[in-house]
Order: sequence, then structure tokens, then C-alpha cells
Amino acid sequence: MFDGLQSLILRDRKSGDDARLPRADESAGPKAWEWSTCDDRLTVVMTGRQAGKSTTCARDRVPRLAISRPGWKQLYMTLVRKNTKKFFWHPVQARLRECNARFHADQTDMRAVLWNGSIIEATSADDIATIQRVRGDNWNDVYIDEAQAYPDPLLRELILEIIFPLLMTRGGRLHLLGTPPDSIVTYFVECLKDPKWRWFNWTIFDNKYVPRATVQQTIDDLGLEPGSNQYQREILGLPVKDPTRLVFEYEEERNGYYEGSIDFLKPEGGWKFAAGVDLGWQDMTSVHVVGWQPHDPEQGVYEVFNWAQSNATLDDITPILQHVRSTYKPRRWIGDRASGGDAIILETLTARMKIVFERKPGPGELIESIGIVNTDFRKGRIKLIRGGETAKDCGKVVWSFDAQNKRVPNQKGFHSDRMDSFRYAHHAARHFMAKPPKPPLTYQEERILRIDAENKRGDNGEW
Repeated sequence: MFDGLQSLILRDRKSGDDARLPRADESAGPKAWEWSTCDDRLTVVMTGRQAGKSTTCARDRVPRLAISRPGWKQLYMTLVRKNTKKFFWHPVQARLRECNARFHADQTDMRAVLWNGSIIEATSADDIATIQRVRGDNWNDVYIDEAQAYPDPLLRELILEIIFPLLMTRGGRLHLLGTPPDSIVTYFVECLKDPKWRWFNWTIFDNKYVPRATVQQTIDDLGLEPGSNQYQREILGLPVKDPTRLVFEYEEERNGYYEGSIDFLKPEGGWKFAAGVDLGWQDMTSVHVVGWQPHDPEQGVYEVFNWAQSNATLDDITPILQHVRSTYKPRRWIGDRASGGDAIILETLTARMKIVFERKPGPGELIESIGIVNTDFRKGRIKLIRGGETAKDCGKVVWSFDAQNKRVPNQKGFHSDRMDSFRYAHHAARHFMAKPPKPPLTYQEERILRIDAENKRGDNGEW
């Protein structure tokens, strides 16, 4: 097949001379064309809905580079294969034909080889296993579309550990395309704020192929106000914080404290501790310790310690639990007693360390469990380390809807193993705080009670 493609390329080099480049007047608009023709190494294209970012990629930028630069290699990817075909693979082939650019396309592998040796390839990658398939090649331009939909750890690993090495040989370039994510605490938004990345933004009003009157009519029908979060996110393509979309109701001023400002191990502090353990393999294993004071009238629960690591083995976890047990002496441990590998690991830890792990809240108790945590967030009882990873995770987990149209945490987006282990530890602490014990009596209070007791017996003498 390779020899056949080479023959096609050599035979058709002259026949490709009549190929033309996409023109500016055919693009969605001047702002879209500016990105299509830029040579920046790192770009973020964050636009409003229906602004034409994917169309601009498929019909303007990719064909222009493939036709004008012989031997140029470009890779496009998004989460779902069906969307890859619909929004890129079919449109880019149609555009090449419009431009009289001869090419051979493998429809199964979604790979096109042009007469001048340029290559365009499309793929999908929705988990750690599938993104490994793009390793081992090299590219001039890589496009990750719908970047806001990728789970945050997956996007970070895809870019830092897989894509960047593929760009080194050719001095390649990377482009992230998407709409504003539900959470602004994501790697996609981090890139937007990084000066190494150039941000391109345009709206549906900048797309000349969408009638302005119909857009305005839709906005009026929905009652969208220009200052609203939805308008800024969906129409203007701006990343804005929307607390209503977040699962956990953490606010830094209300629920944060500075690490090191409290000595939890000071004997006179009377701190008690509980531990939560959430096991994982490809995702993170997370261990949390929370502390509380039995006589605290505010019933505060403080994040004291957290450790989290991906691909953690028993040898990684054991010394962490030994440290927790010897340092904090938790009164209660709650762990993930699910079936499968997690249960085996937990049973091994139990046998090895003689720790009794109680059952975590079950799947049917998830919403109730989150509600208990959020109640304590709202009342200011929960205190997380300011700027810590657990606090950051609170800004990433967003709501979605299940098959019964019930609100649930979005399992396809970012999932926080840290917040899972914190929930377990929090529930353990709440068990002891359900009926907080009365504070010990002072000497004077105890003396008065004794006198009252003697008076009731008719004896005025002191004990």
C-alpha cells in the first residue's frame, strides 16, 4: 500500500499544479481567518457556540497548509470518533476536492495523502489507553478539538506526555480548540492564561454564515442578558465562573485556612482525627486525614493531611498509612470496599496493618453524602488548606444529568479522588460529632453543683 501511495504521489505531482488555496473571503470571518493563517507554535481557540471553529480548522487552516507546504503532516483529534468524522474528516475531504487537490484517502484509518506528500490524519482518544495510539509518530501541526470536554487529567497527560514529544522532530505546533468549560479551574483554562499560548476568540456574530437576525431571535427567546454567565460563556466564548454548575460549594474566604497556622499535634489542643482512603489504579489513590476538637462549638472539620498518587501500588500506599496511623492515630478509618482489585488491596492492607476499614457511602448514597458535605461548606464548618489540591478540585467537579434526568456529578468529565477520600473522612468525623459531648466543668461550676446537691439532701456542708 505504501508503494502504491508513493507511485500516486510521484505520478500526480504535476497534476496537482492546478490546486488552489482556500481564500479569506470563503472563511467564517476575519478573526477566524487570522487563526487559519497564523504561525504561532501554541494556540488556544476558545469561541462561543456555533462560531465555526471546527469548520475553520477543517475547511481553511488544514487544507491551506497541506496544499501550500509539501510533506506537511497534520493530526486532528477529538473525544468521539463519530464527531471526528462529522466535524472534520468529511469536511476536510470535501474542501480538498473543492480546491482541486488530488489525494488518496483511507476511510478506515481516516488518513489522507496528498499529491505533494502532505498527510492529514484524524483520530479519537477518550481514555488513557486509546491516546497511547498516537505515540511514535511526528507532526507539524496537531489539533485537539473540544478540549473543554476532556477529563482534566487526561488532557494534561495527552499534551505534556504524548503530544509535545511528537512535535520535537519537526518543530511542530499544537492547537487547542473548544468552548468555555463549566469549570474555570482546568488545564484548558490554564493554557489560556499562560503567555506562551496565544488566545484566539470569536463569536457566532463573527460567523458570516450564520444569520445575525436568527441568533438575536434565539437570544431573545431564551431571555439571555448580555451580563449573564450563560451569555458570556455560550455566546461570547469567555471563561466565567458559574458556582451553580459546581458540585462542591467551597468558598476560599469562608472555607479556607492557611497551612501551618494550626498545630494539630499540640497536646492541649485536644484534636481528634479520622481518615478516608479512596483506592485507584489509572486514577488516583487518595488518603485524607481530617481533624476536629470535641468541644468546638462551631463543630469545625479541618483538612489536616492529604496524599494522592496515580498508579499507586501497595508499596506506595503502605508507608503513607503507617505515617497516618503513627502520627494522627485516627479514631475511625473509612475506605473504598468496592469489589474487584480495590477490595483485594484493602483486604491486604487490613491484614498487613491491622486497620479496620469501614464501608464508604454507597452509590445510592452519593447525593446525600455530597449534600452533607455542602451543608458544612455553607455553614463554614469545613476548612480546607488554601491553595491546596483538594480546594482546587472543588472548582473542577461539575453537575451533569443521568438517564433519569437526575442531577449527578459528571462522571465523564473531571472526577476528584481527593474529594472522595475527604468525604469519607468527613463522614467519619461527623459520626463522633453528631452529639458533641459537653465540655468539662470548671472547678467553680463543679463546686456549685456539689453545694446544690447537698442542699437538696438538707445538708449545707461542703464535700
